[in-house]
This record gives sequence, C-alpha cells and structure tokens, in this order.
Amino acid sequence: MKKWLILLPAVALTFLGCGLISGVFTIDQEFEDIHSSSEEGHLDVWDKVFIDLNDSQTYEDHKDKLKGIESACLSATVINHLNQDVSGEIWIAYTEYFEKDSVTSAEDATLIFSGIALGPNDTLYVTCADMADILTDEGLDALEDAVEVGQFWAYGFGNEDEYDVTFKHNVLILAIAAGL
Repeated sequence: MKKWLILLPAVALTFLGCGLISGVFTIDQEFEDIHSSSEEGHLDVWDKVFIDLNDSQTYEDHKDKLKGIESACLSATVINHLNQDVSGEIWIAYTEYFEKDSVTSAEDATLIFSGIALGPNDTLYVTCADMADILTDEGLDALEDAVEVGQFWAYGFGNEDEYDVTFKHNVLILAIAAGL
C-alpha cells in the first residue's frame, strides 16, 4: 500500500508537468491587402506581401518549441474587379519575386490556397469553414515549414489569362503545437 501512495504523486506530477511544458497556441497574423492583376507591370507594385511572424509576441515566446500546425485558417475578403469569372490562389515563397511565372515555377514557392472562385464583379468572404475546399494537399506542410522559418512572402493570383482581384482584410490563423 505504501508503494502506491508514493507512486501516485509521482505519476500525477509527471502528467501535470507534461501539461505545463506542452500545449497549443494560436497566432492571428494580419497582413496587408494583396491586389493582383494581369495588367503589365502591376505585380511588382501590389501583388505580394512580406509576412514576419516574429512581429507576434506569442510566436516569439514559443518559436524555439514548435512541434507542428494543428490547424490553419485564412479569413479574407476577395473581390473580382472584372466582368468575368475568375478563380484565385495564394502562394508562399521565401524569396521576393516580381512576376507570376517566377513564383509559380520557383523551387521555394508552394501553392497554399486554390479554388477561390468568384463570378463577374463578385465578392467572396473566405472563412475557416472554407479551408477543406481551398487548402491544397501541400499547403499545410508548406505552412508548417514557413512557421519554422518565421518569415515568408505571400502572393495572390488569378488563374485566368486576364484577372484583377484584391484579397482584403487578410488574417492567417494558425493553431500551433509546442512543447519541449
């Protein structure tokens, strides 16, 4: 009986200690509007945004203990400025590029969100509920890598030859596991 009385507090402290040194935290990373257009010369002015997770105190506090992403969510308003259908996508890369073809063919770039479809002059509100439909198979792994690096570029494009879309009110919400 005495062995159980000694063993029980040791087991309880072990489980309690695990709860104190690991867990899930959330980063809500807002980023600037991305206005993307197929118009010549437009990409180098509007179509990308630099994301630095080090701006988040939560990220700074936990970045040396990252274990992986539990879930990812994009909240955004996407606006089609043309009188035709368009579908949009978001890429991330570790290098700043100035042309769509450079991003889509770069080894350090990954398509994260795809299939963001809009009708002529339409506005779409993307929410966490849409993630199953737009997060690519490679997207979560690429976001996990980007979180480990802490800094990356985000690019938004239309899939058609002619497009003019704006991604506004962008918030990337990541639930990240951390521990020893």
